[in-house]
Amino acid sequence: MKLNDVARFDRGQVKGDAFITDEGYIKANAIVTRTGVFLYKNPDGTIRKELRHPDEVFKIDSLDTMKMIPVTNGHPQERLVSAENAKRLAIGYTGETITQDGEFVLSNLVITDLASVKDVTDRNRRELSLGYTVDLIPEEGSYNGQPYNFRQSNIKYNHLSIVDNARAGSEARIALDSFDAEEILIEEANMAKRKIKIDDDEILMEDNVANQVEQLLARIANLEAENSRIAEEKDKLSAELNSIKNGDVDLEEEEDEGEEKEEKEVGYMSKENPYATHETPVKAPNGERVPLKPQDKEKRENDKYNNMDAASIRSLVKERVKLQKVAESVLDSKTLARIDEMSDLEIKKEVIKARQKNANLDGKTAVYIQARFDALLEDMTPAPSQVIATPVEYRTKFDHQPADSAMARQAMIDKMKNGYKPGGKIPCHN
Repeated sequence: MKLNDVARFDRGQVKGDAFITDEGYIKANAIVTRTGVFLYKNPDGTIRKELRHPDEVFKIDSLDTMKMIPVTNGHPQERLVSAENAKRLAIGYTGETITQDGEFVLSNLVITDLASVKDVTDRNRRELSLGYTVDLIPEEGSYNGQPYNFRQSNIKYNHLSIVDNARAGSEARIALDSFDAEEILIEEANMAKRKIKIDDDEILMEDNVANQVEQLLARIANLEAENSRIAEEKDKLSAELNSIKNGDVDLEEEEDEGEEKEEKEVGYMSKENPYATHETPVKAPNGERVPLKPQDKEKRENDKYNNMDAASIRSLVKERVKLQKVAESVLDSKTLARIDEMSDLEIKKEVIKARQKNANLDGKTAVYIQARFDALLEDMTPAPSQVIATPVEYRTKFDHQPADSAMARQAMIDKMKNGYKPGGKIPCHN
């Protein structure tokens, strides 16, 4: 895409020998343009960055178009000067001496109109602005560290205007078509406007203000997202709290699943023996949880232990020994005196209550007790791994069991069954 014959109005300043002749004319040698990246403000307030490359600016064909062109007092509303309006608009002319000075282009000029001479001398209207047409070639790049997105080509100068020192003042503004623009300074570019969308509305505001608004909008979005996350977390915690207040529904369901799995997988050993208390409930045919009858509980325990192998029994005994070792480091002598009559669950309750005086464990499930016990072990000093080491005397007894495997197996079953009953003792085999 190339935009042809787009109007541009660049600025320069009177430099060097400027003087008033005997006839009252002003003659001067002035900087009228330069190379580099130029900033142009379009009619919609947006900024276009265009490169005036030395290859284009100092091209002889282009510089020749600057010779002997009209000087105007402000840019014409007609956009460009032609034979039709030159008599009305021209206040002087450029000369034929066009020179390069580094990155700048200088031209000599003469102003012959009396009113315009007074504007320069009395009103300090000494800024110059070239009017010309160019072809714009879309091109992204950087020149001397300045980014640009268009490159000017085929530069043809039309007129040179004197404008007020006030940058982009009302007298310097002209009616431009959609692709015409007036050169602006960096300070003005910083004040350029762009649209910011707030909710469903698009609001035009200055660029520096727009940046601040965008930052605020981003912070608001982040805060809203964080607020939503906190609200969701609050709802989740409230639901969990209500569940616990209503009877540990979730914990009971978890325990049900564990019991069903253990019934299917005979010999499976967990940290907690759910059959170690007379109050352990089971599911009735209608799905409700009801306490086991003593005879049913005993049969259930017998079936469980009769199906265990020696390794499973040994593992269960080791867990019991570890638990007792923890209890010995926490419980008083009176409670320890009846430890052989207590189930694993009862021991854990006593340990929890000994370390946490205000603990209320009434009606709590085995899963809940186990969770409280595990948390307690993590806080105990020394570490649980040091506290619950298996004592030597227990290991010795296992190492000297009767050689008959059937007798050893039955001894372990009797030991575990009787140890979990009120008044039961764990027999020792020497």
